[in-house]
Amino acid sequence: MPSEDKAEAQQEKEFLQQLLDNGQIEGTAAGITRQVIARGESTLSDRQDWVFNNQVRSKYLLRVCDLCGELIPLSEVMPSMSNGGRCATCASIMGG
Repeated sequence: MPSEDKAEAQQEKEFLQQLLDNGQIEGTAAGITRQVIARGESTLSDRQDWVFNNQVRSKYLLRVCDLCGELIPLSEVMPSMSNGGRCATCASIMGG
């Protein structure tokens, strides 16, 4: 795995942990997210993978800006949850 991929994977794990710590992910999805952090997505059953994709990945990891439609970088996802679902660029343009 190239170092860039490792860094991205580590950033994703840290982000998922932050979501857990903030109580953003709860219930079954929280347990599955802990498993992803500890052992990786390849360890998920089909059902766990479905839950992770629908309750975590689509909501947080693949978050799209409500204004421009671009994928929001992980570093901007938390702020986007309180600024109307916008990426940093659109939020600054809109004054928020």
